[in-house]
Amino acid sequence: MTDTSKTQSPAKTPMSPRAKKYWLSLIAASALGLIGGFLIYPIGYELGRAAGSGEMPAGSWFEAPIDSTTAVIIALIWGVALPLLCILYHKNVDEQEEHAFLWAGLIGWYAMVIIAPVWWVLAWAGIWPEAHVMGIFAIGMIVNAIVFSWKKFH
Repeated sequence: MTDTSKTQSPAKTPMSPRAKKYWLSLIAASALGLIGGFLIYPIGYELGRAAGSGEMPAGSWFEAPIDSTTAVIIALIWGVALPLLCILYHKNVDEQEEHAFLWAGLIGWYAMVIIAPVWWVLAWAGIWPEAHVMGIFAIGMIVNAIVFSWKKFH
């Protein structure tokens, strides 16, 4: 008699409804991010072309013109769809990830609270370029991502 239990693959346990909703929220948010990125890509491409021709200096990404249709689509993604996905995510996230997310949000907020006035006062004195809200936001999000990854995977 042969033992076949070692050669057969174990049955996959089905995902719980909570896990399905969790993954749905992450996949949908990623898809919306990709859509937003594809909508903004032509702006970056045009900036790169213009920078090469001397028309617009590199680094003017946040000041570049954007058509109203693209702006409305991106605003709806960020202002309506993303908050709904955040609610779905937080209703279905596990405790460890929620803990990591809360710490990351707090430290990301601290980064923005510290950086914004420092940047603003240095710009006011003419020592640093003018403070830009999206630059400060990007720094806060980078700090958030680093802290989240550290707390979640360490």
